[in-house]
Amino acid sequence: MVEWSGKFRKNGERNRMPSFVDFLEQVRDANPIEDVIEESGVKLHGHGRLRTGSQHDSLKVRTDMQRAFWYSQNWHGDVFAWVMRDKGVEFMDAALLLSRRAHIEMPKFSQVNESEVRRTRATADVFSVAATVFQRWLIGDEEKGVRADEEALAYCHGRGWSDETIKLSLTGFSGRKSEAQIKDMTGDFNLFGINPRSAAAAAVMGFQGDVEAWAKEQELREHEDFDESWIEKGRIHGLMDTPGLIYAHQHRNGVNYLSRRQLPGHDKIKDRESGKMREWKSFNPYKLMAGPKQVYFNHAHRIDAALVMVEGQGDAITWGQWGKGAMAWCGLLGDPDQLAEDDRERTLRLAGYLKKHPALYLALDEDEAGQKDIRLAAKLLGPRLQIVHMTRAVTREDVAEKNE
Repeated sequence: MVEWSGKFRKNGERNRMPSFVDFLEQVRDANPIEDVIEESGVKLHGHGRLRTGSQHDSLKVRTDMQRAFWYSQNWHGDVFAWVMRDKGVEFMDAALLLSRRAHIEMPKFSQVNESEVRRTRATADVFSVAATVFQRWLIGDEEKGVRADEEALAYCHGRGWSDETIKLSLTGFSGRKSEAQIKDMTGDFNLFGINPRSAAAAAVMGFQGDVEAWAKEQELREHEDFDESWIEKGRIHGLMDTPGLIYAHQHRNGVNYLSRRQLPGHDKIKDRESGKMREWKSFNPYKLMAGPKQVYFNHAHRIDAALVMVEGQGDAITWGQWGKGAMAWCGLLGDPDQLAEDDRERTLRLAGYLKKHPALYLALDEDEAGQKDIRLAAKLLGPRLQIVHMTRAVTREDVAEKNE
């Protein structure tokens, strides 16, 4: 545990006392990794979402993910990791240096759980690397000899998404767990110093074998979220275990979560109790290995622009193709008064962030569940919330048919 002192101010403005996570997110937002890298003496060239080192062409900087990948050095990381590498300092010192660069004073934190911070950052590392692998399995990568998955790509095109939208949203494909794909994912994990047996890696690749021994090794066996049935089954389901689209949840300049939407034909599962088949449209990694489920912001999202809130990730991507910032609730819209303390805190923190947008629009389904969620959203976000009702475009053929 670490104790920090100081008042939390930016540009002379006094704000509420944030959590340590709030502080790190604000510092990260205020320090674009491409600027910090160039200030350290490494020149970059290119424009848009990909920059390359002028003298070190194996250094790639993804501005949309706010992460650097230095292939010849077997290194990757966010802006904090870059400062740690460049200055030879620990994480807390890197956070302090970056806060000073952005003229943000370190607030006073009575307790900072350093192990939790390390775990969260390690998970972000795994998900960032995995997201790039999943995308090349979807769209292909000629340089690496990877062909696009025609079925998965056809599903994306069937939703009306362009290739550019797919790239910008960092949408990927979970693969078919072939030996080549297992080798590909493991290889990238090893390349960047990620332990393929780590909890976050298991969230991506799944785990099969002695689950109890693995859980003890990862210090997860006694965790309250550990599922005893995993030991009996001898396996833990991961994102790669069923073919589906992979949504990269990018927010605050990084991939903080991955989720899967099963492809048609893979979206049913046998119920363990009844033995009957039931719908199984999506999968979220287990909280024990990936942390709490996260909402989804699309690639067009900006804090200084209007925000459309929808139910699912696919709808948010479609709004992004229309040039509109959108957020998918992903089933996380709830009444703060009815939530557990941790979930309530996250929900209220999210609501505070959403209210910073100049306009808020809610576009949910017209069914009973959608109407209930409208009331919950209104309670959470207040009178500024505007309700959007989508209607199908009427064609001449529709009118002619009606008049017959």
